Amino acid sequence: MLYKGAFAIGNPKGDAFYNPFDFDVKNVANTGVVDWAGELYALWEGGKPHKMDPTTLRTTATEVDAVLGAALEVPQMAAHYRVTDADDESKKRLIAFSIESQAEFMQPNKCAFYEWDASGKQAKRETFGVPDATFGMFHDCLVTENWYMLLQNPTALDPKKLLTEYMFAKCALAEVIAFQDGKSATLHMLPRTEAARKIGQKAIPVDNQFFFHHVNAFEPSDGDASKVVFDSAPWSFMDFSMNLDSVTPAFYNGGSRVEYTRFEVDVRMETSSQASLSNRVMEFPQARSILHWFPYDRVGVVNADP
Repeated sequence: MLYKGAFAIGNPKGDAFYNPFDFDVKNVANTGVVDWAGELYALWEGGKPHKMDPTTLRTTATEVDAVLGAALEVPQMAAHYRVTDADDESKKRLIAFSIESQAEFMQPNKCAFYEWDASGKQAKRETFGVPDATFGMFHDCLVTENWYMLLQNPTALDPKKLLTEYMFAKCALAEVIAFQDGKSATLHMLPRTEAARKIGQKAIPVDNQFFFHHVNAFEPSDGDASKVVFDSAPWSFMDFSMNLDSVTPAFYNGGSRVEYTRFEVDVRMETSSQASLSNRVMEFPQARSILHWFPYDRVGVVNADP
């Protein structure tokens, strides 16, 4: 091992020297891949994308500042994105986002959503200020006809663990980001259209849980941007020191379960409710892109129940 990652403990080179003040990690770009309009990029939310040759998969440029010719507002692009399909080729869209992991002093975290058409031409770009979003760990997004949606996790820096464990090479850098029991997650509703802008950007509290991957979202009322339904795969809690490679099925009985969950949101009233649609443990949900921001009845998932 030559480079330190977010989950590496101590000095990855294996020698005696360990610099606890070195918080740099390798830009692995190993979480998502987007293939669009003849260009291929490897993604993760911790850094800039890497560009690859679509035929050979050879890396042609590391840590690029632009995707499909569009400069990134924030020097990173999240691992997951949305594709909206359509019979009309001109209406197809690739929608992705960037958000600052750490804001400037006394400023909100800068966020940008990008949209590209099927030819790779930038069709839209919207920028937002997302308050108090540092350490929110934004991994995925949702999009409807009128809204961009981000779920901010109830996580925060654990200074005690940073000073007593990380500084002595006893835990990884990711492990000092701690899940906060009892703290609400936050649903950020970011306007995509004029109808949404009339309602305004909202930060809506959601029950205490951790979000990695979402299913889909849609608006149940035509032309009314005030109501949104979305499905997700929230974890009941998150601990980055968990070893998920060695757990048994018993772990999920009262442990960190991931269940298919539906959320109903009243944007004007800034309220949300949720209900589990299945108590079977699942992850990595995927809805067909033709159904993005429309009601749907079929979703593919990876199931972990015995």
